[in-house]
Amino acid sequence: MNRSKKNSFHYRKDHQILLCQLVEQRPILWDATLDSYRRANLKKPLWNEIARILGSVQENAGDQVSQRSKTIKETYSENNRKVNDSKRSGCGTEDVYKPKWFLRPHVQFLKKVCDMGESVCNIPHPTIQSHVPDNS
Repeated sequence: MNRSKKNSFHYRKDHQILLCQLVEQRPILWDATLDSYRRANLKKPLWNEIARILGSVQENAGDQVSQRSKTIKETYSENNRKVNDSKRSGCGTEDVYKPKWFLRPHVQFLKKVCDMGESVCNIPHPTIQSHVPDNS
């Protein structure tokens, strides 16, 4: 069986939209703020379940669906980075990057875990003091 047939459900738009909806309904798969997020033994059956819903009967389909979901999350993060970078550039609102990615409306739930906030450096900066002789 050729690769495109074997993995075709990953690339059809309707299946990708459904994948996003199914992942959103299972926060353990995407919400890193949950204690159970780090428990792979709880996530693997959910990935397999999603793969079955999407129509795959392959042995490793859950892993493939998990990988596709990861790629979707990375694309969402990259789009957000581009939007944020374009806002910081000092351009007008008409120049702000507007993603055209078809899945963007379907992955807004990732905003909770993917949006970049202002970064704060926690490394103390050495204060530069000029050397002034003490004439007392």
